[in-house]
Amino acid sequence: MAMTLEQWHKAVDKWVARENARAGRVYRPSIGMYPARQEGLIVSENGINNRVATADLIMHYADAIGDINPLWRSDYYARSTKYGGIIAPPRFLDCIAPPSGMGIGFPDFQVPGLNPLNCGSKYRWFKTIHAGDVFSVHDRWLGVRELTKKERPMPRIFIFEGERSYINQRDEVVATTIGGAMVIGMGPELQEVSESFKKMKKHVYTEEELGKIAQAYDNEFIRGADTLFWEDVVEGEALPTVVKGPITLMDSVAFFHVIGYTTAFRVTHEVYKANPGMLFRDPENNAPIGPALLHVSDNAARVQGVPYAISFAAQGEGNVCHAITNWMGDDGFVKRLDCQARHINLVGNTNWINGHVVKKYIEEGEYLVDLDLKMEDQDGNLIIPATATVRLMSRTKF
Repeated sequence: MAMTLEQWHKAVDKWVARENARAGRVYRPSIGMYPARQEGLIVSENGINNRVATADLIMHYADAIGDINPLWRSDYYARSTKYGGIIAPPRFLDCIAPPSGMGIGFPDFQVPGLNPLNCGSKYRWFKTIHAGDVFSVHDRWLGVRELTKKERPMPRIFIFEGERSYINQRDEVVATTIGGAMVIGMGPELQEVSESFKKMKKHVYTEEELGKIAQAYDNEFIRGADTLFWEDVVEGEALPTVVKGPITLMDSVAFFHVIGYTTAFRVTHEVYKANPGMLFRDPENNAPIGPALLHVSDNAARVQGVPYAISFAAQGEGNVCHAITNWMGDDGFVKRLDCQARHINLVGNTNWINGHVVKKYIEEGEYLVDLDLKMEDQDGNLIIPATATVRLMSRTKF
C-alpha cells in the first residue's frame, strides 16, 4: 500500500527523533560492505573501504584528483625528501573512510524519499600519512537538524553530521573530520526534476575555452622541493590557479573506484536489502538504483531531482586541497581545511580554483598561514568556498 504524504511526514518526524536519540554515541564503522550486518559494526556505503595506505593506492588517489606531484608517486623522488618515502595528499583519508557526515552509523533511511547529498566537511590533520600506514576509524554521531522553511514546506531539508577519527598503527590520531550531509526529503513518490534545477544546462565549450583550459593544465604551478618559507609569504598574495575539467563521467568513475565505493551484484543487493530506504526506481525499467549512481548517470540523477549527473563534492574538496599543496610545496603541512558544498556541480562543468593568503602568524611555536579559497564553475557559480590553515618552514628554524 502506497504511503500518503501525511503518513510520510509522520514517518520523517519519527526518523528525526530516532536519529537524534543516538546523538553522542560512538561507533566502529564496518569494514567493506559485506556482510550487510556485521556484529558490533555499523554498515554503510561510507565505512572503512581501505585499511592500508599502500603506495599504489596513494598513487591512484592522486590520479583521481589529477595531481601529478611526484611526492605521491615516485619512490626515487620521495626518498630524497625529509619524509624518506612516499606520503599521501591530505584528503587521501577519503580512501580509508569517506567523511563522517555521510557515514557515521549510516542514518537509517527506512523512510522512502530521503536523499542524502554531501554538503561539506571540516578536516583537522595532526600527522603525515606515510605509505604503509594502517588505519582504524572511530565515529561519533552528532545528530540531525531540520532547515525546512515554514513558507516552503516541501521539500523537507535536513543536515546530519558526525565526527570521524583516523588512527594509525602507532595509535596516533592522524586526523579528525566533521562531515555533513544535506538530506532532501522529496516525498513518498518518485520526483521529477526539481523546479530550481529545470533551467540548468550543460555548458557547450568553444574551441577558445578548451584552449584556455589546456593552457592552464600545461602551465600548472607545482612548488615541489622548492621550500616556501613563512617569512617570504605576503598577506593578500594570490595562490596559483588550478583547473579541473571539463568534468567527465570517467572522472567520477575514477573517484568511485579509488575510495572503494564500488560493489556489484550480490554484494550490492545485500547492502540495499539492509537499507531499503536508500533505493530509487529507474522510471524506464523499474529496476532498483542506489543514490550514488547520480554521479555517473543522468537518469539516476533525474530520479533524485537534478537534471544531469553531478560531480562528487568530496572529489571537489580534494581538488581544492590540491591547489593548496601545489602552492605550499613538499615541506608544508595542511593543518585544517573547512569546505562547504554550495552549488550543484554538473558533470560537464569546468572548475577553476583560486585563493589568497588572509593572515600569517606564529602560534605555539608554529609558523602558520590562513588561506581563503573558492572553486567556481565556468559560469562563475561558487561551487565550494573553503578556508585552510597551513604550517610552513621558518628560516629561523631551518
